Amino acid sequence: MAAALQRARRRLAEAGAAAVAALAWLRLLAPAAGGEGVRALHDEAHAAAALAAGAAGWVLMAVAMMLPGALPAARGLAVTALWTRRGRTVALFLGAYVGVWAAFGAAAYAALAVAGGVPALLLPAVLALAALWQLTDAKWRAVRSCHLLPTLPPRGRKADRACAAAGMRYGRSCLTACWPLMAAMVLAGHASVGLTALIAAVVTAEKLAARPSRLAAPTAAVVAGAALISIPI
Repeated sequence: MAAALQRARRRLAEAGAAAVAALAWLRLLAPAAGGEGVRALHDEAHAAAALAAGAAGWVLMAVAMMLPGALPAARGLAVTALWTRRGRTVALFLGAYVGVWAAFGAAAYAALAVAGGVPALLLPAVLALAALWQLTDAKWRAVRSCHLLPTLPPRGRKADRACAAAGMRYGRSCLTACWPLMAAMVLAGHASVGLTALIAAVVTAEKLAARPSRLAAPTAAVVAGAALISIPI
């Protein structure tokens, strides 16, 4: 039985990452779905340690939103790796990928701290910018580059370094493609579950589509709609 489970884990090396993304979504939904007690605990954590809670919330949100669309790339690298390295390949690749988004969040929150406040119209303005970005060639070149996976060395530290480097390159391409959408999420925060789910669906659809640029107009319209809805009344 143990050997069979080990073989299954290696065949589906990205299954663990999918489970992590699912758990991240459950954690994001908990304050909204868990009742007043859970919401109170959530609010107390942010009041007691705002910086730590904000950082943890950003990483959690990045994992929930960005990991599902990256799973095919992780599997593409894993199936070309040695049988015994498949799980390690996925972990190194996705760990470096999430690290790129963690760094983006740190820079964005630092900029907000320096600014000292967020104007009420900044979120809809950033979403409007994101809608326009969906219509640019640069956006879709970056999305297409996410489908280009390198050939990794077979074993050893060289393979580890190459796998982490591939995750960072993938993260940079994803950052180029999605930075306005994720900048909006910095402003909205991880408690904005509806916007989180909407943008996660857009990003995942772009990553999984065979011809992603065909989604330019529909996704721009969806994001523009979100910008309109977010305008304070």
